[in-house]
Amino acid sequence: MKLINTEATGGSLVVSDNGIGMDLNAIADGWLVIGRSKKAARLPTRLGRLPVGDKGLGRLAALRQGSHVTLKTRPAGDSDIEYSLSINWEDFAQASVVEDVTLAVAENETQQSQGTDTTIQDLRFKLGKREVQRLAKELLLLADPFDNKTGFRPKLIAPGFADLEKRVQEAYFEDAEYRLSASLNAEGKAEARLMDWKGDVLFHVNHHDLTKRETPYKAVAANLEVWIFGLSTQTFSRRERTASIGEIREWLSIVGGVHLYHRGLRVKPYGDSGNDWLNINLERAKAAEERPSTNTVIGRVVVVDPDDVLIQKTDRLGFIENEAFSELRQFAIDAFDWMAKVRLKESEKKRDQGKRDINHAVVEARAKVEQTIAALEIPQTSRTQVLQLIQNYEKVKERETQSLREDVLLYRSFSNSGYNRRPVCP
Repeated sequence: MKLINTEATGGSLVVSDNGIGMDLNAIADGWLVIGRSKKAARLPTRLGRLPVGDKGLGRLAALRQGSHVTLKTRPAGDSDIEYSLSINWEDFAQASVVEDVTLAVAENETQQSQGTDTTIQDLRFKLGKREVQRLAKELLLLADPFDNKTGFRPKLIAPGFADLEKRVQEAYFEDAEYRLSASLNAEGKAEARLMDWKGDVLFHVNHHDLTKRETPYKAVAANLEVWIFGLSTQTFSRRERTASIGEIREWLSIVGGVHLYHRGLRVKPYGDSGNDWLNINLERAKAAEERPSTNTVIGRVVVVDPDDVLIQKTDRLGFIENEAFSELRQFAIDAFDWMAKVRLKESEKKRDQGKRDINHAVVEARAKVEQTIAALEIPQTSRTQVLQLIQNYEKVKERETQSLREDVLLYRSFSNSGYNRRPVCP
């Protein structure tokens, strides 16, 4: 995509690709048709990808953002031919019915390689720096930026895109504390693994223990990958990192959240800011401990869906929430719930072990004090006074510990009730 003089109204936007182009039949029966057109066949492309989406009103609305649209396409079979078509939207405004407007396709010789260019001219809006950055972010996330096998890779020719692209691709996965990986096969059976930052598997769960039900998911095959970051100072300082907390936060602000990729392309609005489609923040508000938030994770749900089980909404924003989609979302939610449970259980084990270690250390310390007093041959009266002072000190420390424990419980109750709105990193 190229932006030309879009700092003010009247600029142009060019969308280009190096695909197989279109011949006359493809233009007439595909590009000019609103609806499923020839994409309904869902035949794989030369790169092995299944076509995505339908040519609906959303595409028409995009083309009407300017006063004119020009299509230039060079089919793969005719290396020296370019077909072009121009549309002046004012012609349609003056016509009684669309059939009154004649659209003529011109044929010319060309030296350019195969592909298609669509130019929207005389734009009715302008694009400032903030709008360009938002557009760049959307394009970078459109094709899974962390999957090198993806055949489709969008590019924006505009100021600031190269810097944003570099920040996205400088991934910090190795700085994550945990990685959750779950898979759902075509039969609806799932499994999940939780790994540490070194890649070692900490926990593994089968379908029954993940879902707590015997029946399979009634969904399409899918894979879930999530990286969970611990961005508190205490957690972050436990080992060497490749980046600072600030750098990781900035990276997550661009690509963070759990996104949904359908046939290699991202489906909005899943994973957008404010779209908690997996209830990550909701569950954290109910029980914050060992639960991540959407600003401390990056992840993706990847589906191919060869049988078109998932159906896009007419506005192309998300899928219709049929059984297949609801079950797909439940699979991902179950994986998050399982991860939270095993992490909480592990934390409780560590706390219990810590208490036992502290109690053991206190007993040993008291024994050493008594041994030292005995070795000093202190008179019995003085010895009793010293031991009494130690006991009084222990009681004061126990009251202090109890007070701290009550403060923690109070803080957790506020957090669980939703009063604590500050992001708390795991």
